[in-house]
Amino acid sequence: MGTLDEHWCSMCKRRLDKKKDVYVEFEIVDTEKKKKFPISLHQKKLKGNICSDCIKMNPELKKAIERMLKAGNPLFKPDLICRDADKCENFKPSKTKGVNCEHIAVIKDKIYCKRSHVGSLKLPREKAEVRREEAQIMMKMLNRYVADPNVKKLMKTIMLKKDFMNFYSPPSAIVSEEPEAPKEEK
Repeated sequence: MGTLDEHWCSMCKRRLDKKKDVYVEFEIVDTEKKKKFPISLHQKKLKGNICSDCIKMNPELKKAIERMLKAGNPLFKPDLICRDADKCENFKPSKTKGVNCEHIAVIKDKIYCKRSHVGSLKLPREKAEVRREEAQIMMKMLNRYVADPNVKKLMKTIMLKKDFMNFYSPPSAIVSEEPEAPKEEK
């Protein structure tokens, strides 16, 4: 069986080509039902596509889409500025945009000065991002250790033992080591 990836305009029903046509894809969730039944699998979602021709022909729809596109989040443009740069003997202008001093550095969630000036700033980090970063570090280390053939052999043995420890055999499959004595016939 193959996969289908067909699109069409919800208004004029014209077939849309993802590579050639310009269209807006939308999904509207019924928020009232979501409040009452937050885990409902039968929640109604209005989904569809509207081609650029239909948008041009309907001025109110065009305004609504323009308003929706403008409502998106603005770009995140932080500036990292050491407030004591004018007093610092080690200050060196940074070539990195948004950072005023070359000596500003980061370790995990702390921003600090590489010239050992007292003080730091701790930033919040998302748990999922921390887990991803830890997994990447672990994979890097494992790949380095697995390159050693002795370590690779040891790991295979350990994993095999671990797999057998979790192996489940139903009680009916267990055969006693001592054979039962034959029963006498009467």
